[in-house]
Amino acid sequence: MKGRNVRYLPAGGLEIIEFDVPDPGPGEVQVQGTACGICAWDLYTYSHGSNAPSAAPPGHEGIGTVIKVGHGVTSLHEGDRVAGEGSPRCTTTKRMHCT
Repeated sequence: MKGRNVRYLPAGGLEIIEFDVPDPGPGEVQVQGTACGICAWDLYTYSHGSNAPSAAPPGHEGIGTVIKVGHGVTSLHEGDRVAGEGSPRCTTTKRMHCT
C-alpha cells in the first residue's frame, strides 16, 4: 500500500512524498486517514525550514478509520474510527500518516 505525506524542505516550503506504508507491528494499528490538521509547531517548523527540531511530520494530528490491527491489539478493531493523541509540542507522537 502506498501513502502520501508532506515533508519540510531545507530552505523552507513543503513537498509531497509517496512512501510504502508498513504493516502494523505488535501493539500498533494502521489507520486510513480521513483528515489531518496542523498545529502551531507545524507552522513554526515550516517558517524555520527543516533545521527546526521537529519529531513529527506536518499534519500528524489526524483522524481516520482502523484498517489493519497488529498482534496483541484487543481494544481496537478494523472499522473503528480513531483520532491521533497529541502531546506537548507533539514531540512524542509516534507516527500517523494520512494515506
